[in-house]
Amino acid sequence: MNTNMQIDTSATLGLREQKRRDTYLRIVDAGMRLFVEHGYHATTLDAIAVAAGISRRTFFSYFAGKEDLLVAWHRGCWSPLLEDIAVASRDEIPFQLIRRVFNDHLSRHANDEIVAMEELMHITEKLRMSFHASFIEWERALLQTLIMVWPEPERRSELRMVATLWVATFRSAMEEWQANSRHVHLAQHLEEACQLCEQILVSMKKS
Repeated sequence: MNTNMQIDTSATLGLREQKRRDTYLRIVDAGMRLFVEHGYHATTLDAIAVAAGISRRTFFSYFAGKEDLLVAWHRGCWSPLLEDIAVASRDEIPFQLIRRVFNDHLSRHANDEIVAMEELMHITEKLRMSFHASFIEWERALLQTLIMVWPEPERRSELRMVATLWVATFRSAMEEWQANSRHVHLAQHLEEACQLCEQILVSMKKS
């Protein structure tokens, strides 16, 4: 009987956690959609709550405010890409695998949409700091994901270098994109950054 009670309790907790996660994601999705459509300042907490199908009080059980919602979105925006990398074939070259997955995900978004999202992360000082700090978190998360695909200890140093190199390449592409008024799609800047990275590595190998 005690075993059955434990199983029932575990199942209940599992369903509760899933429901909470679903609500969390629904709030983030609703908030981001409204931010992009109407702007950060014009979007109210009440509007986000209505769009997410929750009460204002429920919103505050997940987030302290709009800033926290944006930070949460930004920290989690790489999750779908990491999930695709985690289930990829071991036959692919790590750097090329990341390149393919990122290009695939970026191509799903219009440049105007990416511009709007990037601008949101620079509205306040807290968001700007979160944006710049996130690259360190992404590098760590990317490394852990690569290790899931290639768990061999002897590849650990290689994968660490790949994760560091990729994040630096992506950051360089984004800075180039920002410097050029973001008229060209970020995916194109990323592809150019990847090509430049390959050229540098080849020239280093020859020297």
